[in-house]
Amino acid sequence: MRHRDLHILDITDPDSTSQTYTVYGDTVNVANRLMEVAARHGVELALSVKLLRAAGRDSQLFEAGALTGPVETQVRGRSGSLAVWLWRSSRRNS
Repeated sequence: MRHRDLHILDITDPDSTSQTYTVYGDTVNVANRLMEVAARHGVELALSVKLLRAAGRDSQLFEAGALTGPVETQVRGRSGSLAVWLWRSSRRNS
């Protein structure tokens, strides 16, 4: 199955009751890099401007935590920078 830049392979073993999915593509790579950005900044999420816009102003992100940004960030494997919003839960256990 393919959805834009996301590729999903369903790998089924006939001798098993479980399924394995392999997901790859640019979307997955960017998501992985955003996880690295979040860890580097000590926050739960790093969101692209495009994702934040798609979530909308009614998103739980605005009620359940604090957003800071956008921050221009270098993302490994990409030329140029990416505008990223950083989100920290208001319920975070420290």
